[in-house]
Amino acid sequence: MIDQKVLTELSEEFKRLIPNFLTEFNFHRLDESKLVVEHKETKVTVAVNYSYIIPGHNLHSNIGRVLTSFKKEIIEFENKALAIYRDCGFHDKKQNYSEFLITYDSLFYFDSSFVEHYMIGDIIAEVSEPSSLYRLIFNSFAKDKGFGDEWESHKTVKLRGCKFADQEKTLQQILFLIAKYHAPEYEFIADYPTIVPYTNHGEDTKWNDPDDRLDNSGFDKFLYSPVKYTEPISLYNKAKKLEDPILYYRVLEYFFIINKKLEIKKSIESYNNADNIDAFIIEMSALYRKEESELLKNLLGNIEGIGNQIDYAKQKGLVDSLDVSTFSTKLYEYRNSIVHSKYDTKFKINVPIIEIFHPESKDGYWIEVLRRLAEKVIVQFC
Repeated sequence: MIDQKVLTELSEEFKRLIPNFLTEFNFHRLDESKLVVEHKETKVTVAVNYSYIIPGHNLHSNIGRVLTSFKKEIIEFENKALAIYRDCGFHDKKQNYSEFLITYDSLFYFDSSFVEHYMIGDIIAEVSEPSSLYRLIFNSFAKDKGFGDEWESHKTVKLRGCKFADQEKTLQQILFLIAKYHAPEYEFIADYPTIVPYTNHGEDTKWNDPDDRLDNSGFDKFLYSPVKYTEPISLYNKAKKLEDPILYYRVLEYFFIINKKLEIKKSIESYNNADNIDAFIIEMSALYRKEESELLKNLLGNIEGIGNQIDYAKQKGLVDSLDVSTFSTKLYEYRNSIVHSKYDTKFKINVPIIEIFHPESKDGYWIEVLRRLAEKVIVQFC
């Protein structure tokens, strides 16, 4: 059954954003509880159930109920073959069709008509304006005040004949091809083709906890006197700008030997008392020969308030105990995963990913842990 009144209202609603709405879909059902449509070009069928939404006011008008039902949970429940990547893309397992939002401002901002096709094995890929199917599934983007006037200012990557398991590696290859063969003459700094969720107005800002700022009494000394060590602060400044975990780790690394100041002092005193240069050299050599993992564990064990950082790591699933030694081991394993080359077979390599395919990724939490630890050691030792 097709409710012609609601269909007309939907067509009017989409007149600007999906101009050929009535001709690009086959309508199998549209009534007071459910919409079932088939996208003619891709043969992908989408059903949404809005029977649970009480009609009668505001967004819960006839078409409001339809439009607000295009949510990940509802779509995946009604369509077992569809996987929705929140605010970014989808994959239909029946038709092996995928479509994902891609950003590359340096190119798309100045060439809004950009279209490109690739043949990767048996997979047909296209970069162009979002399809009418994509616009329907993600119609909520148009409600955002930062969306703009037209879908034409956005681009998606469409994959035809791509199996579910092959999506990420195919997209990685396409991102490389676009950057290599279509980079504009002038490119925004740090801009690169990227598969990312749509950013709603205001989501491209970062919240700094006011309580965190007020609890900075340890930093007060920096307001009044020069610091002892400038290098770790320089590393921290760069790390904060880039959100680079390696630079945060290097702040910790800087204090590996400084953390041993008491041991060094005792060795010097022993040398002064006994005038035994050989014993002093042996002790210093042993200190510098210590494994990095051991130096890290020693440093972490001496950081004031380390328990709070370990507790945060445990809450985020990075460690399963509050033991400093275990925390140190896990932190060192993460450090190795992002530092060592693929030729170093002792370590598991942390290969860069397209994050929408890996919601379980812990990288963001590890970066936060390293940032907090870097601040701690700067306060304590500088």
